[in-house]
Amino acid sequence: MKEKKFDYSKLKYNGIVDFKLFGNLSVFEKKQFLIDNKLFFAKNEKYSKCKNSYYLENIAFFGLEIFHQKKIYQLNKDIRNEYLDYFIMSFDELIHSYHNGDPVSKYKSEKEKKLTTNGKIKYLKKLYKNTIKPIKSEEELDFLQISDDNDAFNKIKKIIIHNQPQDILDYLLGICFPENGTTSFDYCANLWIVRKILSYCTENIKSLTNSDINSKKNLPSKNKSTIQKEIEKPSKYPLVFKTLKSEEIFKRFLLETNAIDSKHNPINRKFKPLCHAFFNVSSETEFKENNIFKYNCQKKDFIAMLNKEFKTKFDKLSSGGKHEDKAQEYYRIKSNFV
Repeated sequence: MKEKKFDYSKLKYNGIVDFKLFGNLSVFEKKQFLIDNKLFFAKNEKYSKCKNSYYLENIAFFGLEIFHQKKIYQLNKDIRNEYLDYFIMSFDELIHSYHNGDPVSKYKSEKEKKLTTNGKIKYLKKLYKNTIKPIKSEEELDFLQISDDNDAFNKIKKIIIHNQPQDILDYLLGICFPENGTTSFDYCANLWIVRKILSYCTENIKSLTNSDINSKKNLPSKNKSTIQKEIEKPSKYPLVFKTLKSEEIFKRFLLETNAIDSKHNPINRKFKPLCHAFFNVSSETEFKENNIFKYNCQKKDFIAMLNKEFKTKFDKLSSGGKHEDKAQEYYRIKSNFV
């Protein structure tokens, strides 16, 4: 177990407020107590009923700021800094001790059980998909894209302070100990581990794919031209797809979402709306890097491709609105485009 580097004797504010005494006070008295004991200081900001109506409607709310007698008070910065130091220490010990420094160790052993490179890549893609599936908010998804651990840690600190300020009041009361499992601490720890797993999947898929390509390059020279031709082979629909690989990625999406069966026959009530959802999502700025369609691809050309490739006969697509979340989820998994 990693040795604790944090000096607990330096904790000045943890448990500084008597829990029983505080619990018996009214909301008004609680706020006055915090102010009188210099735990909150008045802000140099004039009261605005419109701006601060939240505090009027939620008078029992305690966070980084409180509203009291038509004045705004903010938390003592020393308390905020001490709590952050305490949180960082606890978070560091959780990651390095409780998870033995490697939250992905069990996935490494499972990956090694796969005998082929293709088998390992498939396992990692499935792991990536299942891990990111519960993540919904834009803030969480942005965090998962951070590659540098220091930058990620700074982001975690902002999340803990701004998302769960109530924990700071609990800290003053001596009832909040991050390493014992507060809601916000568990949330941040889980988010950190998810990021580690996704990073592990992405790096290994890239490494295994490059290794596979290099092994093909080392084949006898008589096969090199054939391999190169396969890699650069254009799509049958040059007005729609950038390459043959792009076309295959689209078909893979349709298979995974049950829009087509194993023989590529369209599934009624799924095929048209899912195709439409994928086409619409591809133009979103967030997914520009993985857009498989040609620049300025026209919807009429896309429909013409569908009719020819899947032997359908329609001149417009069903609404794909309710399926766009599924398409966005597919686009966010970088390994789907390797």
